[in-house]
Amino acid sequence: MKRFLLTMAVLTLALASLAETYDVSIGDNFFDPQIISISPGDRVRWTNNGVNTHRVKSKESYWDSGFLAPGETYTRTFNTAGRFDYNDPQY
Repeated sequence: MKRFLLTMAVLTLALASLAETYDVSIGDNFFDPQIISISPGDRVRWTNNGVNTHRVKSKESYWDSGFLAPGETYTRTFNTAGRFDYNDPQY
């Protein structure tokens, strides 16, 4: 049993090293890009490039970045496959 767990841990670490980080720019009233396709384990990093405070919130309430001042970022790792719609609830 210990051998299996160790193998799984090594495999998990190997897969984590293959994970990608995708950048999304938050502007005033838009996201760029608007649509991205990622794989389980990948990360998305949103950066507020606008002049106003913004939020990134899952429409299903899975996550909420809280308020991001200009220049701040929010990163989320997606461990499962699926469609994840999000918006800035302020706009």
